[in-house]
Amino acid sequence: MTSSQQLMTSNQQPINSNQSPITVLIADDHPIVRQGLSFTLSMQPDITVVAEAGTGKEALDLAHRHKPDVIVLDLEMPQLNGLAILAPLSALQPAPQILILTSYATEENIKSALQADVSGFHIKDSEPQKLVEAIRAVYHGGHAFHPTILDRMMRYLYQPNEPSGIVSLTQSEMDVFRLLGDGLTNPQIAKQLNLTTRTVSTRVRNILDKLDIENRNHAVIYAHNHFHQTTTILRKP
Repeated sequence: MTSSQQLMTSNQQPINSNQSPITVLIADDHPIVRQGLSFTLSMQPDITVVAEAGTGKEALDLAHRHKPDVIVLDLEMPQLNGLAILAPLSALQPAPQILILTSYATEENIKSALQADVSGFHIKDSEPQKLVEAIRAVYHGGHAFHPTILDRMMRYLYQPNEPSGIVSLTQSEMDVFRLLGDGLTNPQIAKQLNLTTRTVSTRVRNILDKLDIENRNHAVIYAHNHFHQTTTILRKP
């Protein structure tokens, strides 16, 4: 995988028509964006748009009411912007997967999104099919970042030429760490390494502790950067 490729769980997720559809809430203050995305998603047999919101307040209300699997969230909206509602959305039970879709990929926006541990971050010039794949990826527990966002994450969050704590990882932890960098979920890593999901979870916690990384989202980007770019260190924000 190169930096020009999207970081996504196991590439494209298979469509299973026997499962319940992925329910999606679209939150964007531009009607044409909502309508365009809603139309694209309506063509997918495994995705259902349950609601559309034009303001942050409306997005919060509709998320409480519909409890969607995935929220496609713009960051620039009236009556509470996307950044202001990230925390309350993430606190919902069951917790939705949040996929940022915005035109404003600023350093502040990216750092705030990472601290909120969002599952994906795309910009509005993304190809429609890439957004569909991203929704499927985050629903299945993975991450989906537009290549432009991934590059900026590395530039904002990594400090080059620092001594790497990665040498403290055991070989078994390194195997898990490598697959984290490919965007795999814990069950997918367990299946590939012939381990239990609990064992993988333990190794992920050990990796976070040894590398002094704040959350899994940061670990995924750090691992991607280590194995596919230049070995660097991710600092806690």
